[in-house]
Amino acid sequence: ADADADADLIVDFASWRRDVARADETNATAFHGASFEACLTVACSRDSFERALEAIATHDGVYASFGCHPLSATQWDDSMALATRRHLTSNKRAVAIGECGLDYHYETDADARETQKRVFVAQMEMAAELDAPIIVHTRDAEADTLELMRTHLPRDARVHVHCFTSSKAMALALIEHFPNLRVGFTGVVTFKSAKDVRDVVSATPLERILLETDGPYMAPVPHRGEVAHPGLVPHIAEKIAEIKGVGVDDVFRAARAATEAVYGF
Repeated sequence: ADADADADLIVDFASWRRDVARADETNATAFHGASFEACLTVACSRDSFERALEAIATHDGVYASFGCHPLSATQWDDSMALATRRHLTSNKRAVAIGECGLDYHYETDADARETQKRVFVAQMEMAAELDAPIIVHTRDAEADTLELMRTHLPRDARVHVHCFTSSKAMALALIEHFPNLRVGFTGVVTFKSAKDVRDVVSATPLERILLETDGPYMAPVPHRGEVAHPGLVPHIAEKIAEIKGVGVDDVFRAARAATEAVYGF
């Protein structure tokens, strides 16, 4: 299962659709016997909601989350909050809130960061009220992310901290505080420059790891620079197996159980 992919973007852009349609993995052993069971598409801006609804209505095995990305925080208002709540409470294939969180990498303005915090808190409170899983995005905002999560989420919250590129110390702090939290790793783990991410994988218990592409971005080696899609998950699993010193089947089984624990599919 691909626990985080922007499937609406993959199918929305014609050139990316063509890339995926042409994809031909000539080395079948690279899939390690894996087959597609499910993926989660993330709708985290106002204009992505309808595309995600269409995807889950027309494709088997596709589930969705709804929320507001920190870089879209100015879009969050009563109507977006109402739509998020409505989808989560009325559509069985809408399974989580998010992705939401803090992204200080691209946002340096103090007022804008405060807006991100307010919108993140609102979505955490909604997730807690609805007992819904939440997908957290954090970049260059470790201290504030930890503080807000500890304050506004119950300890037993089901949390997916996605596309993890933060420090090992943060990963361990999150894992210790939230027993139902899982850490998502993408194709970044295969990049030559990503030693710090591999160190986090090494320190993270296998049963707390989710596999994700964050497609269409960050395709794993040997497909770096191409469109990332759920069919590339086996390459991520293979690298994690190498780091952990276990079989790829062990990674698949653990990640499948982790996906079900967080999302219920």
